Amino acid sequence: MPESLPAGHRWFQFRLRTILLVMLIIGLAVAHFRATRLALELESRNRELESINSKLRAEAGYLEIDDPSKAVVLRLQNLEENTWQWKVWLPSGRWMLGCMTEGIPRQGVPDAGSCGPLDGGREVPANVTLRKDSDGKWNFRFGVDGTAIGNAVNESNWLIKKVDGASLYRPCTTEIAGDKTQAVLEPSQPVVLMRLQAHEVIATPNGGWEGRENVDNSDGIMVWLNRAK
Repeated sequence: MPESLPAGHRWFQFRLRTILLVMLIIGLAVAHFRATRLALELESRNRELESINSKLRAEAGYLEIDDPSKAVVLRLQNLEENTWQWKVWLPSGRWMLGCMTEGIPRQGVPDAGSCGPLDGGREVPANVTLRKDSDGKWNFRFGVDGTAIGNAVNESNWLIKKVDGASLYRPCTTEIAGDKTQAVLEPSQPVVLMRLQAHEVIATPNGGWEGRENVDNSDGIMVWLNRAK
């Protein structure tokens, strides 16, 4: 004779429909978890691929133009000494080249001599070179798409500082547009490609010399593009 269950104790009983429903819920939860994890992995991989793609495009000199009304600048890598190169998207309009080698402001663009004009609405190559000629004199040149401006550079003005009869190379602060990643400028901004400012060389209490960054009106090289007036 089978034993009877103690009073107040019952076996749990489930219908087949209930069991199938529980299994379905568990299966959906597992599937959702796996799909979410896969989506996160794909998103992370896409970000990584976008980063690699942007880096490769930058190394190849490709510009990404999202707003044609804004100038875009990307510095191109080169191994030639005292040479700087860029690719520039110029919005529609007429543009002028500007450069200076002394009295360089820390910010903004001065009212200096300019050359041009250039037609915008296109990509243009730009480059700056600093070379010594056969007479040992430095010559500076700023060129954009066949139009160039430049002049001789007095070495003693900013490359070398004469202090008590000694010739000291002056340290510089250099700002280069579009270095490593492209720079996007607002329509009202001038396109300053490079601002190289020589530091002032002064004596130190211990008898040595050091360079101190100038706040304004320093020697060096500054090149830019702005809209023709």
